[in-house]
Amino acid sequence: MGIKNISWANLKKVSSADIGYIDAALSLFPSAAAKENISLAIRKMLMKHLGEKAFYYLDGVEALPAQNFFATMPENSVSAIIGTNKGDGRLVAHIDNNLAFLVIDKLLGGGGDFFESRPLSETEAGILQYFILQVLFSVWRSSKEDEKVHFRFERFIFTGEDVLKVFPKKESVVVFFFKVGIGEHAGFVKIAIESSLLGKMKFAGEDVKDKKELDGYFNDLSRFHYIRTSLWAEAGALTLSSRELKELEDGDVILFDDCGIYLKDKKVDGEVRLKVGQGDHGFVRAEITQSAGALKCKISG
Repeated sequence: MGIKNISWANLKKVSSADIGYIDAALSLFPSAAAKENISLAIRKMLMKHLGEKAFYYLDGVEALPAQNFFATMPENSVSAIIGTNKGDGRLVAHIDNNLAFLVIDKLLGGGGDFFESRPLSETEAGILQYFILQVLFSVWRSSKEDEKVHFRFERFIFTGEDVLKVFPKKESVVVFFFKVGIGEHAGFVKIAIESSLLGKMKFAGEDVKDKKELDGYFNDLSRFHYIRTSLWAEAGALTLSSRELKELEDGDVILFDDCGIYLKDKKVDGEVRLKVGQGDHGFVRAEITQSAGALKCKISG
């Protein structure tokens, strides 16, 4: 088998602003304790209305200019404007035409194999609106007080140009790509969230302090009680270049840029971060003290 070199020049550049927008978009969802309930509620709703073979899953997330995204819409497109309780903030849910007619056919008692590429009639739009309202209701009912943003259906629009009247051309959007289908037939739903709405959000980057959030996290852990992992403490961190790392020798003294421990009365004191595995999935803070030659960690948050 031949091996081809990666062309690094063709890799898409991701700015820190785009990463921030994606983090903020993800934080719109309710706490970890409610996410599993939401997913289950939506799956039950799909199976109830579209049959036992109905499914959906998140296929990807991307940040990009609004104009680039909506320019790819077909001439006869179906998009739902979803309002929020955060001022003028809106979402646009672009529904694949084949999927729209698939859902409509199934709700009308068909076999779920009817496809067309034309504008929706008034009756068909009403049926699809009912389905979208069922999705929004499932999200609201399963998250309840954990819902950070309340969503509501506003109206349909049917061209990319009309969407750009909602989102200015210079606006950036974060797009969630969902795959939805029935059995062998599937289509996509692309949910675009405007960056101006995300800029108003204060959820991204917050520490996990809510008890329900922690309950959901530990509930997930309890299901894998038979898996053992390592627990370790991070005392500090700094950034080195590959050259600096290569030049390190025995006896070198390293000063951490970020360090939470210090000497107090000739004893170690301060704070460390307790991590598990490779430490990629967060941490908990722990106060560190020295007593009788031993270091002790007390979890503080």
